[in-house]
Amino acid sequence: MKPTLKTLTLGATALVIGLSVAAKSNLANATSLLHEGTPKLEITDAHFQPNMPHHIGKCPETKTIRVFFSGKGSGDVKIRITDDGVTINESGNIAFDASKGQHHYDFEMEAPEVANFELNKTFTHNLKLHMKSRDKDELEKSLSLQNYQLEDQVEWKRRCTPQVSIGRGGNGLNQNNKATNSDNTPRPAINKIQAQPQKGVDPYIRIEPIDSDK
Repeated sequence: MKPTLKTLTLGATALVIGLSVAAKSNLANATSLLHEGTPKLEITDAHFQPNMPHHIGKCPETKTIRVFFSGKGSGDVKIRITDDGVTINESGNIAFDASKGQHHYDFEMEAPEVANFELNKTFTHNLKLHMKSRDKDELEKSLSLQNYQLEDQVEWKRRCTPQVSIGRGGNGLNQNNKATNSDNTPRPAINKIQAQPQKGVDPYIRIEPIDSDK
């Protein structure tokens, strides 16, 4: 039986539909493989700098502290620093790309001026580093960042010490090591004259005063 034109048309249509479905399936598989090949953003290491810049000395003073973080994937991260549970610093969204290696973030700690009775007293701050992230796919979908996760904690210490003020007034020596008065004018030189015995007089003979009544 010879195929009719209608049969051929139906067969061609079915073939086109079949090819279209197969193409869509292959595209979906390729997209899935592409996403599987792109790692999700994950922070694998985050910590405060090894040598904490504690403060001992004049107050007020400001110290800069750095945190380092690295991981895999790409997207956004946010950082929160707390001191005894109170948030003292929070970053904006920070672009992260693992291919660029280790990243860092800086924040400041203040050593305020203290009362005299608190001088030489050490204050300890319990700092904690919290982070949350959003990978590239979530970024494109405008999804919110994940909840903060605790990454590291450390102690930062500060101590204000008394400062010795050196006055400019008073007697002393000028730059040429010469004696000066309080107004920095030279003092007159003092001649040291050694007493000499009179000629013809034995220095060991005591001379009695003359009594005019005798």
